[in-house]
Amino acid sequence: MALDVYQAVTDRILELLERGTVPWRHPIRSAGGQGQYPTNLASKRAYRGINVFLLAVTAWAEGYGSPYWLTFRQTKERGGHVRKGEKGTLVIFWKQHATQDKKTGEDITVPVLRHYTVFNTEQCEDLRLPDEPVDESEAE
Repeated sequence: MALDVYQAVTDRILELLERGTVPWRHPIRSAGGQGQYPTNLASKRAYRGINVFLLAVTAWAEGYGSPYWLTFRQTKERGGHVRKGEKGTLVIFWKQHATQDKKTGEDITVPVLRHYTVFNTEQCEDLRLPDEPVDESEAE
């Protein structure tokens, strides 16, 4: 069964509320405790949109001090691993998909919602972490 991304995001917010966390009362930029936006460690890109909210609130609620996140595969590619029992956080993005209009035959692009799971670097072991913070002005 396909993941209902909208419901997954709603469920995460409700879960935080039930735990006593009111996500919108906590500063997003304090994610990771360093005043940095949540950032993918492998690409060095800061997350955007709803992902900033989801990752920052998760970092705050779980007490993560790192602003860096990786997919399971990115963790393995860096020689590390996710600790057993750790729960990942959903992130979403829109990807442009090239196709043809069925009526006109024209080449078109349509947005397709994609999602994946990331882990904070504090949920991982044996990772090399950067010494300097990522520049927030380069957020995408």
